[in-house]
Amino acid sequence: SSRPGTLPLSSSPRSMAAFDQYLVMDFEASGVVRSSWEWEIVEFPIVVVDAASRTVLERKFHSYVRPTRNPELSQACKDNCGIAQQQVDAAPPIQEVLAAADAFVADLPPGRRAVVTCGDYDLGTAIPAEAHHKGLAVPEWLTEWVNVKVAYGEGPGRGQDRHTMKSMLAGLGLPLEGRHHCGADDAANIAKIVIWLLGQGCTLPVTCSIDKDGQWHRRTDTAWPRGFPPPEPPVEAAEAKETKRRWGKK
Repeated sequence: SSRPGTLPLSSSPRSMAAFDQYLVMDFEASGVVRSSWEWEIVEFPIVVVDAASRTVLERKFHSYVRPTRNPELSQACKDNCGIAQQQVDAAPPIQEVLAAADAFVADLPPGRRAVVTCGDYDLGTAIPAEAHHKGLAVPEWLTEWVNVKVAYGEGPGRGQDRHTMKSMLAGLGLPLEGRHHCGADDAANIAKIVIWLLGQGCTLPVTCSIDKDGQWHRRTDTAWPRGFPPPEPPVEAAEAKETKRRWGKK
């Protein structure tokens, strides 16, 4: 039987991963106004996947974050994410959470690391917006990321725009555990997708980075080396649809 944190693996004898550790992150945001550039991060989780063993490390990072520009959570955030106003009122501001997350990452076992997200919002919009509005210095490890949708979507006929966390889990036959749109639970579910992809020989390279001027730079490295073709699990059309709302995605 599989150990906790493991999933059935291919017979690949060694990891083909581009990195030693994958820091799976999934922010939740306040959603007070329509523009996502004005939202503030209110939940900040990190789940660490060890690429060689394809397991989730016991050490995790999690903090709620107190919004300071718009202190009141939207009703949609409360309903969809299950976050109470009292939880963020008692939480540290993003400056302190970011410093704590940076210390957590620095204390991990040595190795090459990359952040994994389900989409480009977390490091492409959420962190840059917080840095812009609050004068934050962004650690280097938060300036590039692996969008797991890209690696998953490189399979023939899949396309990349239609995939969500739910549709990827369903396509791989993996259960969605916990509460959808709880950042900690979503990060744990995305980690399962990461482990499955690593087990099939996916390299999970960086897909995008952002420079100091806020410009995105897409990467074109293939996630599937020759000899490790990705399978094509079925994805139900209804599961694959995304709306334009924040909480309709992932």
